Amino acid sequence: MQILLPQIDVSDAASTHSRRAERLLSPHLVQLDTRAFKGKPAEGTSSTIRIYWQVLFAFLISVMLVAKWVYLPGIYSDKKAGITAQASTSFALPTALEVSDVALRKISVNGKKIALVAGHIINRSENKLPIPQLNIVLRQKDGQNVISWRYRPQQAFLKAGASLRFTSKFNTDVKDGSVVEIQFVSGNDR
Repeated sequence: MQILLPQIDVSDAASTHSRRAERLLSPHLVQLDTRAFKGKPAEGTSSTIRIYWQVLFAFLISVMLVAKWVYLPGIYSDKKAGITAQASTSFALPTALEVSDVALRKISVNGKKIALVAGHIINRSENKLPIPQLNIVLRQKDGQNVISWRYRPQQAFLKAGASLRFTSKFNTDVKDGSVVEIQFVSGNDR
């Protein structure tokens, strides 16, 4: 590729800088070495690169959403007489375990009011997993904690694909609109 540079009149230059400029800008053909441009993006590639980064960003977002959907169990609820039950897990524990089919009932035994919480612990993995304790929190409609307690399941481990039914009770009055939340808790005191 050849480029012609225009002739510039610098005859009345007084300084050495202008004489130097005169030598540099003298009218002659300049040969450009096109090999210097090899390996650099061609014209119009900036939009291609921009599209590449947008696709990569969209892919990463979709991977994070799928990971959230697969590894974080959803909220399972069972409504009975205005009472809501929820289950959730913690990031620090095996997420292949999940609590489902949670039910909260109020019963009376010998005149004492009792909160009865029942549900299933399910192992969704392909491995035998240890079952951590459950932290059961009973809240009022407005979000205030009524009481919380820990429940240790009867089994220490759960086989792959298996489920374990649990039932826990605590001496407390359960009001309509109460909410129970269940979380796995870590602890080495098994």
